[in-house]
Amino acid sequence: MEAYGPFTQKLWQGSLPIFNQITNCQFLKQLTKGTLKKENFAHFLTQDILYLKKDAEALGMLSKRAKCENEKVFFSKLERDGLEIEYVLENEYLKYFELEAASFQSPAFLEYSEFILDQSTNSPYEMALIALLPCFWLYSSMKIHTIEQVVDNNPYQKFIDTYSGDEYRSYTKQFLQIVEKHGQTCKDENQAIETFKRGMQYELNIFIEAIKIETPKQ
Repeated sequence: MEAYGPFTQKLWQGSLPIFNQITNCQFLKQLTKGTLKKENFAHFLTQDILYLKKDAEALGMLSKRAKCENEKVFFSKLERDGLEIEYVLENEYLKYFELEAASFQSPAFLEYSEFILDQSTNSPYEMALIALLPCFWLYSSMKIHTIEQVVDNNPYQKFIDTYSGDEYRSYTKQFLQIVEKHGQTCKDENQAIETFKRGMQYELNIFIEAIKIETPKQ
């Protein structure tokens, strides 16, 4: 998905090397080919469920901090939808893939969760927005770079479809518009780029962690 304006374009360009690493990582390559080992997928899915709870909490904090009513409503909706996705993954997908829920967060997922919660609570509002944007922008962009390469009869198709719908891309577009608006008054552009890059790096870290798992961590 393209940037919405010059500010978001700078964010994307600053993290492009990390994005390229993500789209070329073994986890995603094996996921799209349907060759990913079940224990690697199990780690990612069960950890994603725990992460989504934290992500929803962070989005809820953005809603509380927003001064614009439209932004309050938008982030409140993202919070609710995130919890709904988490509920479906936990109550439907675990059964579908015959997996047990994780009882605690793994190092990479925990580090990412702590980052977004800290940013959403303690950073200036515009920086908090930037910190939470990578997850949305990344998955929307992977629809073109990764998801469209999925093989037929992929055993993980049900999970892949979760993040490839038009609604998710619509959310990302609105998120980009909000970040672009606030970026026009950003006092530290370099910090903004570094914050976005950190978010993207955490995304890469969780894929790297997932592909290295040999047994599910419970």
